[in-house]
Amino acid sequence: SEVVKISDLKEGDWVVYRPHPDAQAEDGVVQRVTERYAFVLYKGDLHPKATDSQYLEFGCPAAHER
Repeated sequence: SEVVKISDLKEGDWVVYRPHPDAQAEDGVVQRVTERYAFVLYKGDLHPKATDSQYLEFGCPAAHER
């Protein structure tokens, strides 16, 4: 899939974190974006985590509700 650029992300975007092809995907919602990181609230977490956009793919809300 296509690498997401940090400039393409905005608050409220649904994303999937996948650091490598064999990794288990984690669904989340972008809470904030800086020049370097997207702060993503992942399913089951209480606080957002700084995430490099190169490991993110755009997701959809339905995937987050599984």
